Amino acid sequence: MSGAHVLFGHLEQLAKAAKGQAEVCVLLQPGMALPMECQHEHVQVISAPNSTKHWTTRILWEMQSLPGIIKKSGSDKYFTPAGTILPGCKIPQYSLAQNPWPMVTQLHRTWQEKFKANQLRRAYRMAYDRAEVM
Repeated sequence: MSGAHVLFGHLEQLAKAAKGQAEVCVLLQPGMALPMECQHEHVQVISAPNSTKHWTTRILWEMQSLPGIIKKSGSDKYFTPAGTILPGCKIPQYSLAQNPWPMVTQLHRTWQEKFKANQLRRAYRMAYDRAEVM
């Protein structure tokens, strides 16, 4: 949740600074709501389906569905706080790796956590190489 507060703070500033010159489309995790201070007429909210609560199904859904959502929304830039990029996305991507968990190997206790951390580190490297801004 602390990461969400940071992102919503950035979104609030972005919405104020855009002054109607930009539209922002926010994709939220299931059950998440946009705070009042981020609700502006130029901020559109899309909720991801419940099936995306687990990271493995979220990745598959993002690769399959996000390109269509991006195209339908008319987005000309894609920003993600996940430290990753969306493979095959045709617009400039901006990626913020705000979660240090994958880099702290002492925190990975089970083989599933080790696997996930390894996949995230790999995705971070790909984003570093291919994102417009990382």
